Amino acid sequence: MVQVAMDAAKKAAIAEGAEAGIAEGIKVAIQGVPKKFLLYTLNGKELQAVINANNFQNPSFFYGEIMAEYVSWKKSDMVNSYGLFSFIEESCENNPDKIMKFILANSNDIAKDAGKAATKMTTQTTEALTLKKTAEATSTSAIFSNPIVISFIVLVIIVLILLIIYLILRYRRKRKMKKKLQYLKLLKE
Repeated sequence: MVQVAMDAAKKAAIAEGAEAGIAEGIKVAIQGVPKKFLLYTLNGKELQAVINANNFQNPSFFYGEIMAEYVSWKKSDMVNSYGLFSFIEESCENNPDKIMKFILANSNDIAKDAGKAATKMTTQTTEALTLKKTAEATSTSAIFSNPIVISFIVLVIIVLILLIIYLILRYRRKRKMKKKLQYLKLLKE
């Protein structure tokens, strides 16, 4: 019964660890986009609304969204303004292949960093929660809340009480028999 409780505790710890890992991965991805590209929105939406559990580790997602931002920037009137995309174009010498490779490499970095952070957080959280939850499952109060264990303890107590009663009655009987023997000896003399 304790093993079942420990298995359930481990499963719960793994599930909670995965949730914490996903949350950490999303957080790192949301921090990575502005860090690498100075973008705080993608397609006009806040990063928190766009980046989720399904796409935070997907470099293709980031590449597609950032390329869409780049294309919309190219079409806008702000092409000659100073910004990160202008800097990227200058450093890549306006070569579309180099620009695409630059964006792809940084998109891969964002997804890889988010994945690493998620994995690390999942591992740490799962280990900590596994220890905590298995300790709860094997604690004395958890063992005593198990009906089978309680039944066994009650049975042992009943057997001990019966044994004590038997020993007391046996002692009394022995004492009584001793007195009888003494009385019979006295009568014979």
